[in-house]
Amino acid sequence: MRSVLVFAFIFSLGFPAAAFAAEKLPPGFIALSGDKMSWPFAKAFCHQQGGRLPYINNSDSWVWNANDEVNIDGFGAWGAPWPSGLSNGFYWTGTKFTNDPGRSWVVSGGDYIDGLGHQSSDARVVCVPLSAEEERRAREEFKRKFIALSETSMTWSDAKAFCQQQGGRLPRINDSDSWSASKPVTHIDGFGAPGAPGDPWPSGLPGDYYWSGTEITEGPGTSWLVGDGGGHIVVGGTRQSNQNRAACVPK
Repeated sequence: MRSVLVFAFIFSLGFPAAAFAAEKLPPGFIALSGDKMSWPFAKAFCHQQGGRLPYINNSDSWVWNANDEVNIDGFGAWGAPWPSGLSNGFYWTGTKFTNDPGRSWVVSGGDYIDGLGHQSSDARVVCVPLSAEEERRAREEFKRKFIALSETSMTWSDAKAFCQQQGGRLPRINDSDSWSASKPVTHIDGFGAPGAPGDPWPSGLPGDYYWSGTEITEGPGTSWLVGDGGGHIVVGGTRQSNQNRAACVPK
């Protein structure tokens, strides 16, 4: 169990305990959830598995046109046989409605696609791998923001020392060494602003919890953490915890 202190004043979302499905994973997919979940958490689930949600026609936005050919990553062309072994039901795609960005397309058996609002929990999640070009772009984006990433979790002191050895430092919150839980968080080095659900997590950075170099003003011996919970979430952790990783930024 991760040891964290969660402050109600800070935007904070926990990632749901999404059990992996018992059924066999069909070819072309890398992960399948056992639970239904909202679209933001579906995106985070696939990111943590090293992939993404399927796109319709290789696009993150699409509008229905009866004359369009429809192709869905992993599922194939509209009208192709349903993936063998995949239970019927709704599955999220990563493609939003062009004219309603608060909704995304879902795919189901029987040549059926529809849309759901992003907060709906009526669809499951099946993830596809990143393409070689997507992996290349993710590596390049990571290099622009971070200079090193620890392979294992560690205490705050070890994380700080690790980043110093790499010629960098831990990210700071609001460019400060200490920040109060009663004040808003507007910027995190390397991560940007704390995100609403579904906002982009830094490409190339595995979904996890990462130490910051910023102490919690009200809690001596604690520091802020940044995590991937369907958006950038900010929670507090005791510095002796060895369950968080280090992502280092330039000095």
